[in-house]
Amino acid sequence: MSRQEIQTLIADLCREMESLWQKKNYVCSRDSAEAIVKTRIQDDAIVLPNSQFPIRGTEGVRVDTNNSHNSTRGLIKSLVRDSLIREETDKDCIEIKVRIKDLEEKLFSKFTTIPNLLERIAESRGYKHYEPDELAEKIKSKDKNLLDLYEMQLFLSKILANELDAQGFDPRKKLSFQTWNNIAHTTTENIYSIAEKIYNVYEVAIFLNAPVIDMDTSISFLGDANMFSIQYATDELLSKLYNNNRDVRLDGINTAITYKQEIPVNETSEHYLNCFTVAAMITDDLVNCLRLVRDEDIGVIALEMFPVDDFTPHIRKTYEQDYQPELSIFIPKRFYFQTKQTEPLSQAELSLISNLVSSYEIHNTKGLDVAIKRFRASYERYLHDDPERLLDIAFAFEAILLNDDYQRKPDHRLALRASNLLGKTLDEKRKIFNIAKKLYEFRSALAHGKTINDLEQKNSEKLNEVLLHAPRILKNSIIEMLLGNAPKGLTESKEISEWWSKFEIKLDK
Repeated sequence: MSRQEIQTLIADLCREMESLWQKKNYVCSRDSAEAIVKTRIQDDAIVLPNSQFPIRGTEGVRVDTNNSHNSTRGLIKSLVRDSLIREETDKDCIEIKVRIKDLEEKLFSKFTTIPNLLERIAESRGYKHYEPDELAEKIKSKDKNLLDLYEMQLFLSKILANELDAQGFDPRKKLSFQTWNNIAHTTTENIYSIAEKIYNVYEVAIFLNAPVIDMDTSISFLGDANMFSIQYATDELLSKLYNNNRDVRLDGINTAITYKQEIPVNETSEHYLNCFTVAAMITDDLVNCLRLVRDEDIGVIALEMFPVDDFTPHIRKTYEQDYQPELSIFIPKRFYFQTKQTEPLSQAELSLISNLVSSYEIHNTKGLDVAIKRFRASYERYLHDDPERLLDIAFAFEAILLNDDYQRKPDHRLALRASNLLGKTLDEKRKIFNIAKKLYEFRSALAHGKTINDLEQKNSEKLNEVLLHAPRILKNSIIEMLLGNAPKGLTESKEISEWWSKFEIKLDK
């Protein structure tokens, strides 16, 4: 069986459908409306200086959704689908439909002879339900619950719509289309490409409130194993998100980080179930690095894995709950982050983020994972004055600066190590030392039953100073260690103590 036979059948089928469309009384259904997102600004709204993009979440900016948009591709898909599926009552149309049905039957019969095509069609209907061997057996036994005529018609509608849209076909005009042979050729090649593909490809998209990107193009940066792109979250990208998930708060999204994920088509269903969990872990790492670099309330509003085409199974989120906004009423997880700082991300900051991401998985420093986890937890607290936030920061300091388990004078050693690790001048060292030591004092008070109110009444000025400066000192300490200024690879307390000893010099107060 040659590709030419399939190509000929598709060309003949398209010409019969065209003759149906040109009937005066033939009307296509209009149920292909897609939601579109439109960001609207008032005169006093803040916009980015170069791109003039609005900053969502600030005064004078609102996000509207409109469900009345009919895309050309959607109209074409409806037109083709109706031609294949809908019953006709007009005599002239009935005669054409008989010929269409005959060609359709012959074409679908040919599809069954193309290796792996039916498997790919079956899996593209939704999620990956079956193991490869199980799916092949169901195809072999002609399981009607797996693939029926309607599913085959939908597949053909999608693949024809893609090609017709790409070649400029206008479904609103009842004009003769002169390139059916080209359409048939490229459609046939696409069908074989689907059957022969080795990987399912996804675009992973992380939607954030900040930092803002003042460019109309994306910026690429390299992580440990992926090439990432960061860009302003355009209305087009938000429309894609909204059509996939109606529970997301669009008015807080300004930035998107994207990357491609390839998964072998013959991987197990369990592997596909774990894919969103892996994406969530990568998201955690990226957001941690953004938060290390920028002092603003950065958070993830949504995380999605978009199939790159209509012939790829969707990804379930069963095993990961953190990035599902629709579950926020059941799970104490922040999905609202303020957008206050409007300074766009600089190239220098992006380079630092890239270095941090690349170093993240290979740091091999005792206590650093715990410190990053606590640092992240301090960001996820709902209230700025939550006592747990102060404890998170203090415990993070201890995890990386007291990782030799030496017990004597922990407050002094923590402050001394922080000041010598980060301070460039005597004044800087003294300031860091005092803040770190006061942080440990407050941490001890909270651990022994005191409350934030108790601390505020006794020493509100110092408490505010610690809450203001300690997070940045912690961030800089983590950055230093991620980039290599740390007892890397050392596990024994004695070895780590010796490494730290070079920092433990007397601080001139």
